[in-house]
Amino acid sequence: MTSNSEPSRESDKAEICKLSTDSSSEQVLDGIDKLGTKRKSTINNKCSVPLTSKTETCQSFDSTEQNESHLQKTLKTQLQRKEERIRTLKKKIRQLQQTSRRMTRRLSNLKDLVDNMKIKLRSQETHSSLDGFPGASWFLVKRQMIKMEGGKLQRIYNEKLKDFALTLNFMSPSAYDYVRRVFGDCLPHRKTISKWILKNRKQAMKDSMM
Repeated sequence: MTSNSEPSRESDKAEICKLSTDSSSEQVLDGIDKLGTKRKSTINNKCSVPLTSKTETCQSFDSTEQNESHLQKTLKTQLQRKEERIRTLKKKIRQLQQTSRRMTRRLSNLKDLVDNMKIKLRSQETHSSLDGFPGASWFLVKRQMIKMEGGKLQRIYNEKLKDFALTLNFMSPSAYDYVRRVFGDCLPHRKTISKWILKNRKQAMKDSMM
């Protein structure tokens, strides 16, 4: 700033000296005033900065607000679409889960049905193959199969099985206990055999008396 002002000052001094030499005192004063005005105008021109008008500033601010408002609306619309998409997907997931549970239950029921059919078929095939067994062996094996399948054995015995148990117990009580244990207690207990023996004796005595 100082370097630029020094030449102008020297130029002003030269002009003042020229005026004082060639002109009267009034002309000198008038020249000095003109130089001051000229210099002030030059300084103002150098220091002046163009300013944006108030109207342009307001328009720029309004434009910025409009852009921000448009951006907010766009983002809000996108967010609403995403939320709607999420709700739709959640609904589909629930429907698929319900369908999966129904299919699982149906599959389990079908599996149980197939297992029961296999058991019945196996039992029928076994019974068919046991038809050729002689005497009490068929009834003994049948009771053993019922017990192996988890069924409950009845205390009602076939006459052939009764005769087999009575005969084996009469021949050897120890052998009867062994066979009964081997066949999983499918033969009657020895207490039951004792009741049968007592009942048979009473019936025999009654028949003899008659």
